[in-house]
Amino acid sequence: MQKNFSIDSLLSSRLSVCPQLYRDRVYFISNLSGVLSLYSMNIAGSFPSPILPLNMSLPNPVFLDGTLPFKILPDMGKILIMCDHDGDELYQPYLLPIYGGIPEPLFPKKFKGESLLLLDLCHKTNTAYFQRDPKRDTEWEMLQANISTKKIKLLGGSCYGNRLFARNADHSLIFFEDFIGFDDRVIYRWDEEKHQRVVFLGTPLEKRGPGYKKQSYISGNITTDNKSIFCVTSYFHDTYSPCIIDIETQEIREIEVAGIENQGEGELEKIRWIGNSDYVLEYNIDGCSYQYLGAMDRNKKIFYVHESICGHDTLRQGVMHSYDLRKETDRYCGIFCFSKAASPLQLYKIEIREGKEYRKITDEKILGIPEDMLSEGEDASYCSFDGTRISSRLYLPSQDLGYEGKRPLILYVHGGPQSQERPDFTWFSMPLIQYFTLNGFAVFVPNARGSTGYGIEYMNKILKNWGGEDRLDHIHGLKMLEKDSRIDSSKRGVVGRSYGGYMTLTLAARHPECFQAACDMFGPYDLLSFYKHSPDSHKAWLDLLVGNPAKSEERKMLIERSPKTYLEKIKCPLMVIQGKNDPRVLESESLELVDQLKKQGKNVDYLCFEDEGHDILKYKNRVMCYQSIIDFFKKHL
Repeated sequence: MQKNFSIDSLLSSRLSVCPQLYRDRVYFISNLSGVLSLYSMNIAGSFPSPILPLNMSLPNPVFLDGTLPFKILPDMGKILIMCDHDGDELYQPYLLPIYGGIPEPLFPKKFKGESLLLLDLCHKTNTAYFQRDPKRDTEWEMLQANISTKKIKLLGGSCYGNRLFARNADHSLIFFEDFIGFDDRVIYRWDEEKHQRVVFLGTPLEKRGPGYKKQSYISGNITTDNKSIFCVTSYFHDTYSPCIIDIETQEIREIEVAGIENQGEGELEKIRWIGNSDYVLEYNIDGCSYQYLGAMDRNKKIFYVHESICGHDTLRQGVMHSYDLRKETDRYCGIFCFSKAASPLQLYKIEIREGKEYRKITDEKILGIPEDMLSEGEDASYCSFDGTRISSRLYLPSQDLGYEGKRPLILYVHGGPQSQERPDFTWFSMPLIQYFTLNGFAVFVPNARGSTGYGIEYMNKILKNWGGEDRLDHIHGLKMLEKDSRIDSSKRGVVGRSYGGYMTLTLAARHPECFQAACDMFGPYDLLSFYKHSPDSHKAWLDLLVGNPAKSEERKMLIERSPKTYLEKIKCPLMVIQGKNDPRVLESESLELVDQLKKQGKNVDYLCFEDEGHDILKYKNRVMCYQSIIDFFKKHL
């Protein structure tokens, strides 16, 4: 049986994400040319047409933190796109013709060295809402901009983001949120007369007393009568639920959901308004996407599901990345992006009238590798040292590959840490996991405490606790796998990106007996340096997430939890991978790590990509990155 597979085969499937409909065409972001760019094609199917020049690339939409990477402006005949430069995350808006052309900056030089995030754009009034990240200052600002006139109006600021939460159709009702934590948000209402924001729900951090009950509200939608906000809340349940908020009285009522069919552990993530009283509820259950179209009856306090869009039938056991669903006269019509662990992302057209009809409009393939040679993974969840359940998956080489005997093990640690590894072929992780299995490795992927998708209490266990119980979760999982006769626990490696890189270094340094090789991808190795070099605008959140070095006890904790403190204990060979333009974990930090390891006589390889940031996106770089990682572990395991 062939075992010498090329990484080019896995990367042959192209991405198609963030679809938007315009007339008979669908616009989407793809890496057709080897970098992320904007394309359009006929919704019935056609060869994609480029919208941007070939020398331009777009940022990873994941790093835009749920904001819009582009938006079509039909009346202006324009597209607004968000761009940075080779991963530096200094996002700026550009305008270009709707059928393609050369982008022109919307605000030339006005926000140089800063970052703007596009939260919303009303194409009827050409009104955009930008969140301004000043980088060198602590206060984020909300900007309301008229795209036609380029007139900008300031709508307040806060060190906790002041992000747009909800607005109505004519922009007379505008609400913002201060994000203090995933379970702690304060909602403000814009007062036009006073030209300032006023507290609507919750209490600002500096005004709280003992016993304050934190509350979180996500994904606000103002109802068409302007009387209520329909949103997601943690007010009633740790895993969130829909609620309705009376704008006049601030009364909060939970909304029952009738007709959902998903089973398992997970969360309600988002509510999206489709038209009139119709909404889509988006759930994450055991890492898989479930989405339901329905309508809310406010009198009965019930949301009635009319159709299951995702999680059953055609789109099941995978991840829905993004979609554009519209309500038309007699039907719903939309485009969806869906991916699974062993199958690449595809675009689907869906029509809902009296029933559902799906039609795949892309046909991306993994070239030269039959699907039965890829690994779907199996549940490997376990109870950690203190009884906490850790949701995990184990990916083993397909039996069709013909590998014999126990398999060397790779522990893959996701980033975040408030993130989740899901059955999704789209971005960096899953192609790497599949490439490991094709080369005979088993891959263990735990969603340790601190991960999203399992409720607020579970997620908050990581706060000011990096390298604590999360570290022990990984070690306990490895001990569990020592009982698996298919695994060779004498040959173990660990790899991770960002926070996963931090955990890789932590595990290799604090548990050197457990690993024979380790690969850190842009992970902070000195938490004090990581804090110091982070933008000033991010430090209010770092104080709450990681710790504040200005406080003596927290400073001691940050030193105690830094891999730097334990570097001399590392025994295994190490590979360090870095993007030169990374604004989150600077290249200087990885260079310092490599220098310290070499001075101590450690075996260390260093790989830096000159045109990448906090990710590896460009095709030529991904090929080199994946192959280097596999070659490194094959050499040492």
